[in-house]
Amino acid sequence: RLLEAAEVICATCLTAGSDMLSSRAFSCVLLDEATQSTEIATLVPIVDTCQRLVLVGDHRQLPPTILSYKAQLAGLAESLFERMVRLNYPYTMMDIQFRMHPAIAEFPAATWYGGHLQNGVGPEARPAPKALTWPDVS
Repeated sequence: RLLEAAEVICATCLTAGSDMLSSRAFSCVLLDEATQSTEIATLVPIVDTCQRLVLVGDHRQLPPTILSYKAQLAGLAESLFERMVRLNYPYTMMDIQFRMHPAIAEFPAATWYGGHLQNGVGPEARPAPKALTWPDVS
């Protein structure tokens, strides 16, 4: 009864196809960390009733974990998110990061984001842990 009355259900992709949820129609699916989900797993919550899909993730970060080398060779290591980017589907890149100290963010910003990733916090918002000194990037 609780699931029947719920407006929002949070679940993994595979749980969305479980007996507990398989009779439930999901017209809107928001998939967080979509680049870490295999394309096959991503299909589970969207295959039957999804009318609106929002994939959230970063194709420049962690890909799905695929342990089988044969599966990787067969293309199963690519997420649906990555495939859509590769096929030039439109996407929006969030270009301000808030998690990292600017000294740490400098390398990925230059290496993977072509300098387009900006810091939303200053060094004072991310003090170094005791016994560690952040590099001076000024």
